[in-house]
Amino acid sequence: MVQSTDWRDQISCTTSRPAQSRYAAALCTDANYLPYALFVANELHELHDMESLDIVMCVTDDCVIPDSLGHLNLRVCRISAGAAFAGLYLDARRTEAVYHRLAIPYLFRTDYDRILYLDSDIFIQGSAFARLFSIDMGGRAIAAVRDVPQWTKPTKELHPFAEKRRIAPKYFNSGVMLIDTVAFQSTGILERCLALGNEFLGKSYQHDQDLINCALEGDWVELSPMWNWQRAVGMPHNGTMLPLNIVHFIGARKPWRDWDFRIAPRFKFALNAFLRRNFPELPGCEIISAGKTSRLNYVQYGLDLIKRSRAMARYVARFPDDLVARD
Repeated sequence: MVQSTDWRDQISCTTSRPAQSRYAAALCTDANYLPYALFVANELHELHDMESLDIVMCVTDDCVIPDSLGHLNLRVCRISAGAAFAGLYLDARRTEAVYHRLAIPYLFRTDYDRILYLDSDIFIQGSAFARLFSIDMGGRAIAAVRDVPQWTKPTKELHPFAEKRRIAPKYFNSGVMLIDTVAFQSTGILERCLALGNEFLGKSYQHDQDLINCALEGDWVELSPMWNWQRAVGMPHNGTMLPLNIVHFIGARKPWRDWDFRIAPRFKFALNAFLRRNFPELPGCEIISAGKTSRLNYVQYGLDLIKRSRAMARYVARFPDDLVARD
């Protein structure tokens, strides 16, 4: 018997229930990130302003969702990718599940018109999702936010494949993506990502993010950073007076992995309460007392706020309605 190498024969899923809306928010996770993905789902369930929105949890076979979260009415999807993503770049913190987001538009192509993909290391604090889902994408497949190094330096080259391909410097963070499923299918994005992944096998540094940016070559809708505020440690206070909808903890530092207390306690309180209710075996997030906060941190945060304020003001001004860039 000859085994098929067509990715369509490799990627499939089973779901816990049918779709109940034409719009969905989807997360992909393995067992390591499951508690934090479910926290995101819980916050989205409490805050979103959509009349109808499916919350889809794409999980690996070793994931067990607590009965205490039954009220979320999650659509649970167990993805089997076969060898479709075999050999693609991974690191110590990630499993193949990091590439499953690329399969979502294909798996749900007949169920949903638009899907909002969300990483598991985000914090939802806004509710204006109905406005986001209704934006004009101009026939493009993806709407997303630039990766944080390009916020203050928009021409900074981030793509590791730049020497191999002629691409636009515009590069987005794939942790939050609004996906038009029809456009995604018609432009063959998954096929291009898989081809690139095999061409540059083992040479990607940002996993799926590199592949999809290379595949799109700058042809995507630029969203306001209000929808993916990538909270780099170096600028924690720049968003305090902005109407942020989604805060994203990029990099190795997370609310539950904050070794020198650089993340504000406000991001940890709600997560700790959620973990106590639903995952009592986990230790939760450590919160340092106010009197032990490093004096040096105060100085560094203040200086950085001043240093970046002008460039950040220019960047944010490009989004007059907190949705799509005007240029």
